[in-house]
Amino acid sequence: MSNLQIIEELCRICEAQSFIIKAQASALAQVGAVVMEEERADVSRALTALIGHDETPDEAEELAAAAEEQTERSE
Repeated sequence: MSNLQIIEELCRICEAQSFIIKAQASALAQVGAVVMEEERADVSRALTALIGHDETPDEAEELAAAAEEQTERSE
């Protein structure tokens, strides 16, 4: 397996984990549970420092979805 293939697979795994974590957080929020908020904030700050303060992962996902939708309309 090449380095690029490994990176692609790691990205796929991270995306799947992100989806699962968001679903779990949503389920916890529905029952009013608050878990590991300080750790979550620390990771959020680290991610923001890495990708910049002008772009959040949610915004990136929204931009990608909008671009994909626009591409589909133009086809």
